[in-house]
Amino acid sequence: MNRVRTTTVALLAAAFALGACTPGPVEPAGTTTPSPAPTISPLPPSTTSPAPTTSPFPDELDATGTVPALLDPELLAGMPLSVGTHTDNARRVFAQWPQVGRPTIDTTLATYVTGRVADFERDYPATGPESIAVPELNVGWHVLGSAPDAIGIVIDEFLNAGGSAAESWKTFWFDPTAGTVLSPSTLLDVARTDVALAAAVATRPELAGATVSAVSAPLVAFADDGSLVVGYDECEITACYVGRVTLAIAPDATTSLLTDRGVAARAATLHPVALGPVAMPTPTDVPTTPEPTSTPTTGPTDEPTTTPTEGPTGAPSAEPTGTATSTPSAEPSAKPSTKPTSKPRPAKRVDCAKAKCIALTFDDGPGPYTARLLDELRRAKAPATFFALGQRVETYPKVARRIVAEGHDLASHTWDHRDLTTLSATDVRLQLTRTADAIEKATGRRPTLVRPPYGATNDTVRAAAKKAGEAVILWNIDTLDWKTRSTPSTVKAATAAKRGSIVLMHDIHSSTVDAVPQIIKGLRAKGYTLVTVTDLLGSPQPGKAYYSR
Repeated sequence: MNRVRTTTVALLAAAFALGACTPGPVEPAGTTTPSPAPTISPLPPSTTSPAPTTSPFPDELDATGTVPALLDPELLAGMPLSVGTHTDNARRVFAQWPQVGRPTIDTTLATYVTGRVADFERDYPATGPESIAVPELNVGWHVLGSAPDAIGIVIDEFLNAGGSAAESWKTFWFDPTAGTVLSPSTLLDVARTDVALAAAVATRPELAGATVSAVSAPLVAFADDGSLVVGYDECEITACYVGRVTLAIAPDATTSLLTDRGVAARAATLHPVALGPVAMPTPTDVPTTPEPTSTPTTGPTDEPTTTPTEGPTGAPSAEPTGTATSTPSAEPSAKPSTKPTSKPRPAKRVDCAKAKCIALTFDDGPGPYTARLLDELRRAKAPATFFALGQRVETYPKVARRIVAEGHDLASHTWDHRDLTTLSATDVRLQLTRTADAIEKATGRRPTLVRPPYGATNDTVRAAAKKAGEAVILWNIDTLDWKTRSTPSTVKAATAAKRGSIVLMHDIHSSTVDAVPQIIKGLRAKGYTLVTVTDLLGSPQPGKAYYSR
């Protein structure tokens, strides 16, 4: 099986990425932001570790050492997964975790991730618009292996404290059938594993003097060849500048270190089997904080406010505060179809210089509710624009294909929702190209539009978008659906849009999907024509930022 090294996927792919993305302050033009930085048969006896390799993607489980195997997205796409999400726009928080319908697994993952978020929000209070460096927390996930008796998930975290940045891991292995957590000591003969790890350290000059233990390692996984891969976070066993470190034990040596549970975990990695569906609880999608009493604002945050503008001017405005957590289960039992009901609709060009046009846009999908949203749009014959995360396109390729087949715009929202203004030019380009590649693979078309997470953009981002052939699309109406999770509030905010508006919403929230029929009816009653962003703008130019027509 071809294994793809996916980014924080945040879930079973990078995948389960659900969450809201409300852009924060947008920089005035010209400003710059500093970059942060087979069944395994015993082989001839050997204690030599495979030569260290480096992940091909700077943001993907990268480490000095061997990269662990990740579940093939094609298999991942067939699993009955959904994603839980926590977002806090004032603090630049985008966290997601997979939910597989097994209580022990779901509760353990949700508790861990929401605990990390709580720690971040306690340690880094919300900053005002005058702040130069805005802390950021991005939590994603990857599936390491999957089988009826073992599933491995690694939570991949990026923390930018404003002046320094660090990446960290947390591995969880479970027995899905028994509903138990499998600790390193249940997978490995710890004493013998520690001896093997010490021998591996001795072959790595940069790790001289490091003390290692399998029990305390945040990453316990396997490589494509069956090697045991044990990883440590930055600064944990050696100098911080070395970054995250992995140690690998050759396949034959690994075999002698594994318990029966460990053998099952390695088999789940090398010969994965998609988990089958189980009885799932009714999906929930509610806010964890009271609905704000303030009127929705407009203007980009990762989701904008109300007075149409034609690009950032003057000092950035304050970003709305608030958090929202959603822990949806898999899609409802009456599943909407993910297949197009017809051949691609011919493009219906609307002259928005004459018609009163408005563009409805949806971020952060595809997700569990996107198919139902497409059903509503089809019934109303209303086009829309979807700004999708590359990880989620890779997880829901059939839904991505349906979006395009039914005449909507499918655009980029980057790979894993990182604040692009904190990345190097190379990493910004990677975020765009990986997402464009995923969209093209799923649909046959490359995107021509991109919406930066949090609405955060600068010269580097715009230059990368121009090179990628993508116009930068922000918004001038932010419904705050990510924050209120209220259908009435979302309807009220969206129907306040004016001619030429770009309306920001998220298809990962059931409350938003519930609001769409009323939004369409309300806007049409006022004489507005709903169009895609491409039709609204006519011929949007690559690299240029647009908030409205």
